[in-house]
Amino acid sequence: MDIALLFGTTLIAVFLNATLFGVLGHQYRRYYSCQFEDSTNLKALLFFLFILHTVHLPCLLYIIWLYAVRNYGDPSIFLQHLWPNTLSPLLMMLATFGANAFMMTRILQLTQDVPRTAVISLLCSAALMLGLGVNGIAWAQDVPATRFAQHVFLDRLAIAWRGVQALVDGLIMSHLVYFLARDPDAFRKTDTPVHWATRSTMQTYFLAAVFSLATVVSFAVIPGSTLYTIFAVNNGLVCTISLMSTLLDREPRGSNTPQMPVPGVDFTLSFRTHPATSTKTDATVTATATMASSDRSNDHQSIALTA
Repeated sequence: MDIALLFGTTLIAVFLNATLFGVLGHQYRRYYSCQFEDSTNLKALLFFLFILHTVHLPCLLYIIWLYAVRNYGDPSIFLQHLWPNTLSPLLMMLATFGANAFMMTRILQLTQDVPRTAVISLLCSAALMLGLGVNGIAWAQDVPATRFAQHVFLDRLAIAWRGVQALVDGLIMSHLVYFLARDPDAFRKTDTPVHWATRSTMQTYFLAAVFSLATVVSFAVIPGSTLYTIFAVNNGLVCTISLMSTLLDREPRGSNTPQMPVPGVDFTLSFRTHPATSTKTDATVTATATMASSDRSNDHQSIALTA
C-alpha cells in the first residue's frame, strides 16, 4: 500500500479546497457589497451553496485528523469506510447540481432552445442519481473508494457517474464558449491579459469541465488510489466559483448600465468589466433631456454628461 499516493493526494485536495474556499468567501463579500437586485430564488441558491461548502471544509479537515492524528501510523484506516467519505461527495454532488442548474438557465437564455437545455438537464439529473446510488451502495456495503476496484459493479457504476458528470460539464462549457464568442462584449479585454483570461475561463465553465474530466480519467486509470480526490473534492467548489464570477461581471446597482432581468434568476447576458477591476478611462455619455419652461414647453436639448 502506497501511503504517499493515498494520504498525500487527500492532503493536497484538502489544502486546495481550503484555498478555493477563501476565494469563494471573497466573491460572496463582493457580491453582497455590490447590492445586486437579484431575485429571491437566486439569492436562496447562493445561500444554499455557501452552506454546503462551509460544511464541506470542516468535514475534509476531520478526515485529515482521522488519518494523520487519531490513526497515525495505522495504514488500515485507508481501507475503512468513514462517514465523512460519504458526506463529502454528497455535499459536492448537491453543489455541482445547483451550479449546473444556474448555468443551464443561462444557456436557455442564450440559445432559446428548450429541447437542447432539457437534454442537458436530464443528463445532469442522471449524474446526480448515479452519484447518490454509488454512495448509497458504498455506505450500505461498507466499501471505501480505495476498494471499488474489487467490486466490479460498484466500480463501473462509479465510472459511469463520473463520466456523465464530465459530459454535462463539457456540454455546458462548449455551449457557453460557442454562444458567448458571438457576443462582442462577452470576452471584452480588461485591464490585463491575465485578468481577461481568468474571467473568460470562469465564465465559460472551462475549469469545472477540466476538473470533471480529470476526475473520471484518474479514477478509471489508477484504480485503488485517491489521486482522483484532488479533482473530485473540489469540482463542486470550482463550479460555484465560476457561478459567482459570472454574477460579479455585471454592473452593480447605481451604474449607468441597466441589468437585464431573467425570470427566476436575474442576471445580465452581456458581461462587462466590474468597475472595481476595470481601468479608469474617461468616457462621454450623451443623454437627451427634456427641459420644460413656461415659454418653451416642447423644446429638447442635448446634454453631454462626462462620466
